Amino acid sequence: MDDELGQRRNWFSGRSLRWRFRALVLLFVVLFGALAVVEEVRERIGLERELREVTQALRVGLVTTLDATEREMQHIASLMAADPEVRYFMRRASEVVALEGGGEGGPIAAKVRETFASRMDERRETRWSDELASRQLEFHIQPGAVNFLRVRDPRRFGDRLDNARPMVATAHAIGIPTSGFEVGRMYAGLRGVHPVTSYGDDELPRLVGSAEVGIAMSDLLAHASSRLGAELALALPRELVDGVMWADDIRAVLTLGQECACYIDSAYGLPGARLLGALTAPAQTPFDGHRLESIAGRWYAVTRVSLRGYQDLSDPDALAVPDAAIFIFADRSDLVAAYSDQRARVFGSLAALFLLSVLASWVVLRRIGVTEEALESARRFRSALFTLSPDSVLVADREGTIVEVNPRFCEVTGYRPDEVIGNNARMLQSGNTPIEVYREMWGALTSGEEWRGD
Repeated sequence: MDDELGQRRNWFSGRSLRWRFRALVLLFVVLFGALAVVEEVRERIGLERELREVTQALRVGLVTTLDATEREMQHIASLMAADPEVRYFMRRASEVVALEGGGEGGPIAAKVRETFASRMDERRETRWSDELASRQLEFHIQPGAVNFLRVRDPRRFGDRLDNARPMVATAHAIGIPTSGFEVGRMYAGLRGVHPVTSYGDDELPRLVGSAEVGIAMSDLLAHASSRLGAELALALPRELVDGVMWADDIRAVLTLGQECACYIDSAYGLPGARLLGALTAPAQTPFDGHRLESIAGRWYAVTRVSLRGYQDLSDPDALAVPDAAIFIFADRSDLVAAYSDQRARVFGSLAALFLLSVLASWVVLRRIGVTEEALESARRFRSALFTLSPDSVLVADREGTIVEVNPRFCEVTGYRPDEVIGNNARMLQSGNTPIEVYREMWGALTSGEEWRGD
């Protein structure tokens, strides 16, 4: 039993120095590895939290800008539709084009168009704000929602929009104001369309057309980018563009992205368009989250906002319009660099602490090994003295219980070791030894001292 207890107590100390050192190194590897993982997770959570807050604020800011701009476009369109001069020209245009056979009309319609465009230019109706310039002011006439005048480019007119522009088709078919995002002949943007009514000779109101005010997304995103401190890019599904936008305008302002298989609005050469073109797997960018991507040596937190296309309310069988998206690129290279530096410092500190711990363990184990060797040498010397001593030797604890005897003791007393070990030393009392000697002996044994005598 004593041997088993001794082996259990010496399970670690009884091993070789090399084995103990390897065990401690393994323990340190596990300990410091766990600390490194915990610190990595903590730093990563902090980085992700900051990126999440940044991208969420950018999405909210962009959506707020889009909503405010859409309301502004609709408000201006309603003002234009109610303007007496606009209503006069729209009524004249509708009447003259009808007299000249519809469509583009003839020379009289051209004269009305020229005068109308001149008046709009004189009134500077292409700009209402120091911040947002309207990309287009357009007027469409009945029937068929035919474009009569594009103020920014009066040379392009006469195309029917009822099959290409759901927003205009709804305003003309139902006679209600419409607004939202839509791709037109010349640009993709936020628009407001308001029906224009006029009174005939019978003094009854009739729909003669519509006034449309819109801003190209490239103009809006250029303004919003500087406000939000991020790069923005518009991605358009090909179904929204092909067959709607004129080919010349597609080539002028759009680029076909290979990764997204979509059109990217690249007007003005905005940085956001280049970033979107270089972004891998754009479809994996979340609408309600973010992804961290390295592009051209910079780190960007990337997210996107959906742009829902306008659905034609006048045709219940109209196909659903696919959504466009605005990609937001927030340059957070400084944040990622700070994260990397902090990570390097933490890992460096842990590595240095690990090496110091290993070195200290080796020094301590070496000292323990030297001490154990000295103790083992002393134990062997004592054992040799105990075994080979010519004197009879008995070892007892403080209670007087015999724990060990040497061979000479057995020779002198005739007892075997198993007969005396575990018994009290009083069993050896013969009655021939004076009581004073016993008192001296028991006093020494109970106080843990050595006693010698015959």
